[in-house]
Amino acid sequence: MGAPRTRTVVASGASMYPCIPSGSALTVREYAGEPLHPGDVVGFVSGSGMLAHRVLETRGEPPRQRLQVRGDAQRHAEELDAESVAYVVLEVAHRGVRYRMDGPLGRLAARLAMGGGLPLTATRRVLQAVRKFWPR
Repeated sequence: MGAPRTRTVVASGASMYPCIPSGSALTVREYAGEPLHPGDVVGFVSGSGMLAHRVLETRGEPPRQRLQVRGDAQRHAEELDAESVAYVVLEVAHRGVRYRMDGPLGRLAARLAMGGGLPLTATRRVLQAVRKFWPR
């Protein structure tokens, strides 16, 4: 068995805004059954489509790990089994800004999202500053 495959998918919708705006290119890798942690962003099938939400809380260990997940822009969390996870988001790219989920900007985004986030105007200012100074 080889390493999990990676691919690029395009985000649509507003559930992960502002950390993952609609139209962002997401580099994802297939979920390989490893333990997931709060702050990870995972993709799973829901209804007729694929959703990407942030892991807020975990219980247990794979393969029976249970997750509480929520879109950053949503108020209500949902529960799912780790076995339902199809992919893990590694990197986000949007309008010239690119960041890894395990890098400084990704960890900051996770901390803000899990802590209730910033007011929308403050978030926009942070993103504008990042776009201005972040190397392309």
